[in-house]
Amino acid sequence: YLNAGDVITAGVTSSTRDFDAALALVAPDGTQIAFSDDAPNSPDPLIGSAAAAVSGVHLLHVTGEDASAGAYTLLWRYLIAAPTPTLPPSAAPILRTDGDLAAGETRTYVFQGMAGQQVRIYVEATSGGLDPLAVLLAPDGTAIAQGDDSDGSLNPRFEAVLPADGTYTLQLRGYGATAGTFDAVVELLVAQ
Repeated sequence: YLNAGDVITAGVTSSTRDFDAALALVAPDGTQIAFSDDAPNSPDPLIGSAAAAVSGVHLLHVTGEDASAGAYTLLWRYLIAAPTPTLPPSAAPILRTDGDLAAGETRTYVFQGMAGQQVRIYVEATSGGLDPLAVLLAPDGTAIAQGDDSDGSLNPRFEAVLPADGTYTLQLRGYGATAGTFDAVVELLVAQ
């Protein structure tokens, strides 16, 4: 498999005296990109440099000239490895905050969302005895998801699909009379 822009070199060394090898680099659509019958000053073929125009499975095709046959060694390597496309992240933060909550206090944080987006919310107590609770409110004020203890800890982690375009509210408070500091993240989950 070569990416568009990859440049390779390839050569064949015959192990059999009577084998007159030829070498071709073939693109995914079957067209020949490069060919060599004999390298300069050598009876063995060498493709000094060949570039892939498209990404896909390319073939190095070894044949015998004049109906010759025999054993051979094929070596190839990259001269230039083209940059590969970067996959989108699986989660992109859209809200990140930290702070502290006093006993009985509720904090709210807003972010913009669109119908159909999937978000993941994670709140982590960082000091004190805080046992955080989190509620996600839709633009109309209704609670669409909430979290308490997750992953064997007191920290909430949950996901929700946003029902409408608009401003969403993340509401944070401590359970009972707990208080302390926290980190909170809302991530947009991105399909790969």
